[in-house]
Amino acid sequence: MITHRFCLVLGIILAVTNLSHAQTDDTCSVFKISRDSQETGNTSACLGGPVLGFTFNEAVGQVNAILGIPGSLRLDDPLELGFRLDSAHLSGQQTYALAVSSGDRKVLSLDVRGRAIYIREPEVPSDPAKISLSSAGNFAALFYPAVRQIFVVSELPEANLAWIADTSVTPDEIVALSISDDGSRVLAATAGGGVYSFTKDGTSLLAAFMTTPGVTRFLRNSHDAVIADQTEKRLYYYSEEAGGAWSFASEAEGVLSPLDIAISDNNDRVFLVNENSENIVAVSLQTGQTTSVACNCLPRKLARLQGSTLFALTSVTDSSFLLFQPTMTGGEILFVPIPPKASSPPEVLVIDNAKQPSVN
Repeated sequence: MITHRFCLVLGIILAVTNLSHAQTDDTCSVFKISRDSQETGNTSACLGGPVLGFTFNEAVGQVNAILGIPGSLRLDDPLELGFRLDSAHLSGQQTYALAVSSGDRKVLSLDVRGRAIYIREPEVPSDPAKISLSSAGNFAALFYPAVRQIFVVSELPEANLAWIADTSVTPDEIVALSISDDGSRVLAATAGGGVYSFTKDGTSLLAAFMTTPGVTRFLRNSHDAVIADQTEKRLYYYSEEAGGAWSFASEAEGVLSPLDIAISDNNDRVFLVNENSENIVAVSLQTGQTTSVACNCLPRKLARLQGSTLFALTSVTDSSFLLFQPTMTGGEILFVPIPPKASSPPEVLVIDNAKQPSVN
């Protein structure tokens, strides 16, 4: 009887083990590469486990996968793509990133498909000074100071050139950039205080003037935007229809030294983090009412991980990697464990050596 039970348990263990191996093989070791991927992709990085999203690791110039689900998360080791990145701008849906390689400063598109990442080289110039993605992730704006132009690309992650804005009308350095969800509007804030609007039809105008506008964000599916001014300690609402901007939140509402802002998906709230402040502030765009959530950390950004339902607050190089999950009454801070030391990097499969981008 005991032998029978032992054999039964052993059989179940073996069956589960085989199933586990089969699932791992299906998701990680077996790649079905389409003709499109062979023509446009270069490198595929193998991932394991459920992937919530990604974050850029400045220390090693790579991207880390965030594995698990909210409440049970961990940060995976950096994906070894074969070259170092200076930056990576991830879409809010975590389906792609626009990155800049170190050394030659080429723009690269990292296309996430299931358990693979395909690397493309869009037909845009190298060495952009700034990159901004639309909140829906369909468009991106890339600013090139040397030629004083903003390249707008569409159909991401393919990144096809849609139109070019001439920024020669701006007398000062561009310090902030944002693009609307339909890709037809770009806002550029300058060091001199001017906020300029560029449209697909070639129109450019001075949309607003402030002291030091440092962050601009379009509302979702809108040509209106929110602009943060660090010196004035104010948030401004820019209305294209009204042709101007007005302040709707100031120091009294918790605007101290705006570092980053984000807009909720239904355009009813603005989330704000300040320099040297441990709080995340949410401001209602309808009533101006504010709520504050204590982080017990120093937030550095509000990077979308799941639309406006989850944001990365800190970087991998900080002591703790933390996420912010907004709620109707405030929000929660989620802790993501960082591996104590890098283990062997995930396997990287080269699809086509002849087409691999010449990056350092």
